[in-house]
Amino acid sequence: MEPSPEPGTGALVPGSLPPGAPSRSAPQERANRFYTDGRFWLAQVGVLILWLARLTADLILGHGLAPPSPEFTTVALFLVPVLYVTLELELDGGLATTAWVAALTLPRALDYAHRGSPVGTWADLMQVLVLVVLASIVGTRVSAERDALARADTARAAHLAAEARYRELFSANAAPILLVDLESVIVEANRAAEEVFSEVPGSSLTGLALGDALGPDTAAAIWSAARSSALPAERAKRVHERIVAPATPDASGMPGVASRSEDAAGPGDASRSEDAASKTQPAVTRVDASGARRTFRARPTLLGGMGPSDGALLQVVLQDVTAETLRQESMEHFAASVLDAQEDERRRIAQELHDGPLQGLVYLCRQIDDSHAPPELRVTAQELVVELRNLARGLRPSVLDDLGLAASIKHLLSELESRCSVRTSFGVTGAPATRDPAAELAMFRVAQEALSNVERHANATSVAVGLSFDARGARLLVSDDGMGFDQESPPLHRRPGSLGITGMNERVGLLGGHLKVHAEHGTGTTVEAWIPVKRAAGK
Repeated sequence: MEPSPEPGTGALVPGSLPPGAPSRSAPQERANRFYTDGRFWLAQVGVLILWLARLTADLILGHGLAPPSPEFTTVALFLVPVLYVTLELELDGGLATTAWVAALTLPRALDYAHRGSPVGTWADLMQVLVLVVLASIVGTRVSAERDALARADTARAAHLAAEARYRELFSANAAPILLVDLESVIVEANRAAEEVFSEVPGSSLTGLALGDALGPDTAAAIWSAARSSALPAERAKRVHERIVAPATPDASGMPGVASRSEDAAGPGDASRSEDAASKTQPAVTRVDASGARRTFRARPTLLGGMGPSDGALLQVVLQDVTAETLRQESMEHFAASVLDAQEDERRRIAQELHDGPLQGLVYLCRQIDDSHAPPELRVTAQELVVELRNLARGLRPSVLDDLGLAASIKHLLSELESRCSVRTSFGVTGAPATRDPAAELAMFRVAQEALSNVERHANATSVAVGLSFDARGARLLVSDDGMGFDQESPPLHRRPGSLGITGMNERVGLLGGHLKVHAEHGTGTTVEAWIPVKRAAGK
């Protein structure tokens, strides 16, 4: 059902015009004929009366139809009615009145010609010509001005109609919309915004600061998003100077907004680029009357000029993404549960391998030693023991739980050197404030997968691993000098049956971090993983 417009909103029925707008367009006005206007005929009667008065005076004085010498009563008598008709009825009416004056003046000119006075004839004809020229000039100017006024009225009517339609859409839009001036004060809010964000039901948001309505951090994030993504560089700079300069900025340049470095950017992998773009838009959470949580994503757009005098406004459309947010949270929870289940299963299998087959093989080796069996049998059994131990450590390395992330990665590099002729180097800078098993496990799995790719695909001669900790989070870099690959072509993580980069990306993304892969064909590959301190520190 269509929402009915509220009184006073100026809403229009489609095809109608606002009150006060002209009911006809300029072409329709031009279609009117001057001879249908009573003023035209009244002026013609006036011209006739003036002509009769002059003729009567000439007859009384004994001049006949014309005085003996030329005079200029034609212009003096008929100029006012000709100009009046021209001003009121435009060029057509003025020329018609001038023609009527010419018709009445013709007997006078003929009388001059009959008397053999060409000067008198030309004097009367020139006076008529003067009236024609004046009527043409004035009538053309009047017609142009009236056409301009008609176009202005039509444009004003169209503007009012468009504004009324916009206000109808603005008011009836289901998405909350706020219009904010450059002082961050709400100047207008639609019904949906009033219903969702008003602290007191029925109260107005107009006049409130954006930070009071949505929260100071959210308001600052909205201005930051508008500055960084919705505005051209020069306009963004000027708006930033107008709004932010008076306040005390933090490292990000926006008051109340935490500094966002490249480390905190969204995931760099193509599979997460769209999700990362949506995360840059500020989110607002509200609890409705039923107690359900609703999440809105703010989309800011700058409207108008550069300053308050230019009518500059920030339009904030708050899109309801509650269902999308719940679905995303459900998917992330499911993915985290799957990874947890995988790790639990790895741990269980590793423990069973250690307690079962591996212990049996160790006992078998002792029995072979006691029975003086062939040496080949002892070597085969020993190789099986080493292989099972490596398999168990790969499933769940005990060194990760016992000694931590750095030691476990160093152990991976040692095993890589023992299996293939690859030079390795490892460096650690900083130290974590506290250990987070989930973050350490994610970093270990990324390093494990990256080194596995180096061994199987890179054909590298050296690999370097760097691990760093700082106040913002933990970073892992795995770089090799191998053959690399073309990132425009289907990457390794799309091979059937392989998780590869996708698996690494999901592990890191679930902890709030991001994964970047830098590779070119023939120049090696670098895998960079970063996890923020809030997860790395277990906060």
